[in-house]
Amino acid sequence: MRLFFFSIVVFFAACSNNNASKNILKPEKMQAVLWDYFRADAYANEILRQDTSLNLNLESAKLQQKVFNQHGVSKEQFYKSYQYYMEHKDKFKDILDTMIVRQQRPVNSPTYQPENKAVKKEELIRKKAIDTIKHAE
Repeated sequence: MRLFFFSIVVFFAACSNNNASKNILKPEKMQAVLWDYFRADAYANEILRQDTSLNLNLESAKLQQKVFNQHGVSKEQFYKSYQYYMEHKDKFKDILDTMIVRQQRPVNSPTYQPENKAVKKEELIRKKAIDTIKHAE
């Protein structure tokens, strides 16, 4: 009887974990959102902080919301996913490691493919600027 009861508890726990993980961003999606989230945070702390007329917290929240909108995720979904990955350190480490590797790849590398269209556009603009400078020399 105890074995039966234990089996039922394990079954329902497994089902509830599967339902919870359905609302979690997939690692690739989380990586893309997290990358832009980090970039927005860095921009707010490095650039916007210099403008004392701005409310840094409000501007930072606006930038975060733009990131969420761009990726089609809600703030709640992002933070729920973030919490999930913080509780699963091995999965979170894989996400961060992949982000670092992708960031270290040169823009003109044949294997470089940013996932985010805004990043791709920014990198193309940077590459064109570098090419223009080289041709001017």
